[in-house]
Amino acid sequence: MRQLFYRLFFLKFSNKKIDHWYYRILSRIINHLYPFIFSLTEKLPSFKIIPDNELNKDDKYIVSLTSFPKRIDKVWITIESILRQTRKPDAIILWLSKVEFPDPNSLPEKLLKLKKRGLIINFCDDNIMPHKKYYYCMKEYSNANIVTIDDDIIYPHTFLENLISYQKKFPESVCCTVARNITTNGKDNLTDYKEWKNVKENTTPSFSLIPIGAGGVLYPPKKLHEDVFDIQVLKQLAIKTDDLWLKIMAIRNYTKTVCCSGKYNRNFVSIIGSQKNNLMESNISGGDNNRVIHDLVDYYNVNMTILN
Repeated sequence: MRQLFYRLFFLKFSNKKIDHWYYRILSRIINHLYPFIFSLTEKLPSFKIIPDNELNKDDKYIVSLTSFPKRIDKVWITIESILRQTRKPDAIILWLSKVEFPDPNSLPEKLLKLKKRGLIINFCDDNIMPHKKYYYCMKEYSNANIVTIDDDIIYPHTFLENLISYQKKFPESVCCTVARNITTNGKDNLTDYKEWKNVKENTTPSFSLIPIGAGGVLYPPKKLHEDVFDIQVLKQLAIKTDDLWLKIMAIRNYTKTVCCSGKYNRNFVSIIGSQKNNLMESNISGGDNNRVIHDLVDYYNVNMTILN
């Protein structure tokens, strides 16, 4: 039943009004149905993973995410959707800040119970906001493939299988399911972020694609510039915009991006009430993304003609 509803969700109607209401109704059905199914079937042996003791290898796939207090009560839903993938990861690691969660035992029971089924919860001394979902994992497991996800998405059951399968066709590239196409006026003058169109088809590797974290992103080992771990510059220039920071680090390492959005004709279902829009509105509507990308390009003297 769970797989059926996500298949129905991806149906598309030519009539925009009908499609809009269909999207809203199916999103709400999935939001109410999936947590119920997850709770009902949580003890089934197939819905757990046993983390490997040797994760730091190039054939390992680690799903990494972070969360914060306003979402912590519902992040278990996202993690359950990863535990039920057709291709399970070798580990799932949730990175939390000690600043935001000083008492590990105060975490929701639903979340703590997932530790028995393979979830690893690690605590960081600092709070680098969305960057926590990749920063510590890439540092600790530098030879592994890191798949970053957002904490407010219910991922379809084939998400990881499709992502890994497509990335294996282009092993030197970062792979994602949602991307925007960076455009320029002239050779290297970037257009407004809001003009970067969403990609709606499978692509070949390109420098001009920027992965959008909500769709999940697969980073092969050592494909980002080593400055990705420069925490002082990160805090100074891009503390709230991990997508842009990671994109600049990919460009500086001459790593392209490939997108398999053609496998999905909609963005994945967001968890209702997950406080999603606050940061997104600040970054896009508030113009923060435009400021950050220009600051990063200037600071690192990035030659953006590479996009062309």
